[in-house]
Amino acid sequence: MNTLNDVYQRRESQALKILMVSWILYGAYLCLIMHKSDVKDFYFGTKSRYLNNSGANTLASVIDSHVPKHYKPIHINVLGRHGSRNPTSSYYPRFADLEKYLRQNDKSGKTLDEFVEFFDRLRNTVPSNLAVQGRFDWIDIGKRFCEHWDVLCNVEGKDLYVETTYKERTYESAFWYLYSVLGLYSRDDLGFESVINATAEQVESYIEKLKSEFDFQINSEDDPELRFFDACDKYVMSVDNNDTALWQVDEFEDSEVFLHALSLINDTFCSLGHLCSTPPKQLQTVYYACVHAVMMYNDHRPCQFVPFESVLVLEYLNDMETYLESYRGYDISYKPSCYLFSKIIQDIVAAVDHHIDMMSHPHSNSGLQPESETPNGTHYKHVVRVAHAETVLPVLALLDAVKTGDLTEDNFTPYRPFHAGLMTPMAANLVFVVYFDDQAQHHHFFSSSSHYSNYKVSILLNENVLILDKISNPLDPLAPVSLTKLLRFAPTCDLAQFEHMCAV
Repeated sequence: MNTLNDVYQRRESQALKILMVSWILYGAYLCLIMHKSDVKDFYFGTKSRYLNNSGANTLASVIDSHVPKHYKPIHINVLGRHGSRNPTSSYYPRFADLEKYLRQNDKSGKTLDEFVEFFDRLRNTVPSNLAVQGRFDWIDIGKRFCEHWDVLCNVEGKDLYVETTYKERTYESAFWYLYSVLGLYSRDDLGFESVINATAEQVESYIEKLKSEFDFQINSEDDPELRFFDACDKYVMSVDNNDTALWQVDEFEDSEVFLHALSLINDTFCSLGHLCSTPPKQLQTVYYACVHAVMMYNDHRPCQFVPFESVLVLEYLNDMETYLESYRGYDISYKPSCYLFSKIIQDIVAAVDHHIDMMSHPHSNSGLQPESETPNGTHYKHVVRVAHAETVLPVLALLDAVKTGDLTEDNFTPYRPFHAGLMTPMAANLVFVVYFDDQAQHHHFFSSSSHYSNYKVSILLNENVLILDKISNPLDPLAPVSLTKLLRFAPTCDLAQFEHMCAV
């Protein structure tokens, strides 16, 4: 006779098999697209274009299929990366050198023609600042989020909390997200006529207005929450300023695999542009011109000179560096993000505690203002923090979002789990949407943490459900997870623990 435990174990075993088969099929899918020469945006690492690497087109159907109608959203918490940005200052002289080389050596001018629009567009840009595409990245994300969870975009006063780093590209990204969430486009006091024509100064000026309406925090340079990689002395000393921390990247640049990838770009330059002796550094710059042209302008013309095999190798080079600096290359590369993650968890708990209080005492709390205190502090309906790839990726490492072996100089393969372009492209976002099981209203409801079981959380990465094997339901990995499981799993720390971890 089968016991209930026997039945449960069989069902769990079947579910795990289904999950394993799903991962195998996903791997097969990756293998398939890796052989399509026209699929490249996936492989541009942290400089990948967001829309080409997100679940923007499928999330609505996932919500319809896997989130029960009686789950009512009460809180959204967004940790994002700034949108598409201009190249950092180190790239501008490299692109200038490439342009000079082409003008001097491309006798037909046909190869230069494929780059000239990109070069011309760069001339009036400010290094590292948000590109126009970055504005639309976050406008569109905000629009889609409000279509999925409209009640969470109906905010006023202290319902909303915004936090960014001191970098222009982060607080401007947050502004353009609010442009959709708050419907700023309908206001007549913006000071600019269109998204494209708005200046950074006009955006900064309007942010000052928003600060009088909402809790909008732009952090200082000393920022252990969103720029913990700068605030952590141990990380700065042992990884960021340590020439030996990335020795494997240097080794890979000298490997036969890498040099062959550059030779393939040279062969393409030779056959298409009759430029047969291009210096290796220029060949690598061709790849970065391709990457930035696609990310900023959706312009693929420079990419025709970079064979797909070379794209895969150059992506691996950059993924190695990203893995070592911001994922699980070293413990100190990601563990300091625990302080930031504790803030996210505090936000979620405060929102749930407030909701429990409101459900338990609906009449006595009917007059509460949005900024009312809960046992865990001020609660918010909508939280958005915008920072950097180096902020988001360590949190994903903390969650063990992608299980992967080390990326080393001698184990290159395109068929690996870790691809930074899928995890932290431009405008990457890690989102927690908290739902209340509305059916719980039909039961006696007490103001007690035991009733956290009535709350579920959808965890999304770039508008795809993030499946975490420690807390996801093996019977339905795409369904919201139990809040109680998330709280038990959450790897958090306080400021004192952060400082101890980072002490030199």
